[in-house]
Amino acid sequence: MQASSPGVNVLFVDDEPAILKGFARALQKEPYGILTAVSPTLALEILASHSVDIVVSDERMPGGSGSAFLRRVSEQSPDVVRILLTGDAGLDGAVRAIRDGKLYRFLNKPVTIDELSRTLRNAIQFKRVNDMSARLRHGS
Repeated sequence: MQASSPGVNVLFVDDEPAILKGFARALQKEPYGILTAVSPTLALEILASHSVDIVVSDERMPGGSGSAFLRRVSEQSPDVVRILLTGDAGLDGAVRAIRDGKLYRFLNKPVTIDELSRTLRNAIQFKRVNDMSARLRHGS
């Protein structure tokens, strides 16, 4: 796990540490903090102790699927934007994951850093609009 920076934080969840390091290295100049977790269990601990705005999870991990993990995130932290990465889900699996986990986006692996960066920037804007709407609805 890297230290988070003030502002927006993105949590990457993947059971392969090399992939997490690659994401962190490739996105280090982006305008958000990066947190990493090698399991859904560790990711839930991070969510409980850090401010996280976006979660990007791999689908296939030992001990549970990314879609099941993101479903749990949607229940516990509904304001967190959820993105699923997978290399082998068909259309039915994608639709189910999007519906059940209330996903913002579903990305196929391999994903380019440009596509991932663009998706994260769009997710940040989506989160800001949702947060502003919520504040307006609640009169804050």
